[in-house]
Amino acid sequence: MMTLIKWYKSNLKQKIEEEMLCFLNKFEDKKIRNIISKQIFPSKRIRSYFLFLLCGDQIDKNDFIKVATAIELYHQATLIFDDIIDNDNMRDGNRVALHKQFNGSDTYGDGVASHIALFLIILADMQLLSLKNIKTKSVLEIFNKTKLTMLNSQFADTMTVKKPKNKNYMKWLINDSYQKTSNFIEFPFKMYCLINDMSIMQSKKVISFGTNLGIIYQIGDDLFDIENGIKSGTLALTYPLVFLLDNKTVMKKDEIKILDYILKTRFLNRKIKKDLTLLFKKYAKKINESAYIEIEKRKLAMSKVSLNKEIKNEMMHLLDFIKESSYWKYKKMNK
Repeated sequence: MMTLIKWYKSNLKQKIEEEMLCFLNKFEDKKIRNIISKQIFPSKRIRSYFLFLLCGDQIDKNDFIKVATAIELYHQATLIFDDIIDNDNMRDGNRVALHKQFNGSDTYGDGVASHIALFLIILADMQLLSLKNIKTKSVLEIFNKTKLTMLNSQFADTMTVKKPKNKNYMKWLINDSYQKTSNFIEFPFKMYCLINDMSIMQSKKVISFGTNLGIIYQIGDDLFDIENGIKSGTLALTYPLVFLLDNKTVMKKDEIKILDYILKTRFLNRKIKKDLTLLFKKYAKKINESAYIEIEKRKLAMSKVSLNKEIKNEMMHLLDFIKESSYWKYKKMNK
């Protein structure tokens, strides 16, 4: 069984990164090549790892590397776009965001970074077009639907579009905004269903495992805002925020005023950032109680999906990072 620790040191992961580097070398400008390389290396390649767990022994090795490389190139493109939209200075707290690495105005940096992201997307598509032993057309169809869903979810995540009237904020977050994360994690599960010629009913059940895995992962990630505070800049939908938005009726007038201001401006200056962080801490127990119910419900649904037991257990281990969030502290207190 290939554990995540073994995956980090595996030849397959190294081959995927060599393939990515080979594509990046097609960029004639050495300076830009170096900038992109620093952006996309190193990385855990979690999505490729999922693909290997599910399909590694069923796909030709060369085709596996091509699909995995496509996944990773596209993932890196989405991170570049995320940083531009959020106007982040840093990526993962330790690397300067790509769009901040070019001299000139912010607009110039954003433009260059956007073109690089598009370049990576084109490279990803080229990888899939060169598949030899699996259904190229079907894989491209799955990949393109994944990309479209992720792009649509970005509009919800940044609240560029209005919340649908038939949904509260929590449903909007989970069913729309979180699709940016969950839909990409679904991709290896969709590949697994394609390779094994599963029926529509069987496929839905298997893919739901990936959906729930992605949603739990994103909830856990969002809950770190309670512990670490939030950053200034463009507003993004997160679990703590939408919980407050859906429960405005039981809040004080000055607290409602903060949330109304956020919805109106969709931007967090230093003062509003501080005010919102304090609100998260004040309502932390209720937020975590809600998250606990949501996460446990999805874990229960995942346990009922028919998948190899070792694979299921290994994937569930990847959720251990939430043990460091306020959610885990809440769970321990309420056992």
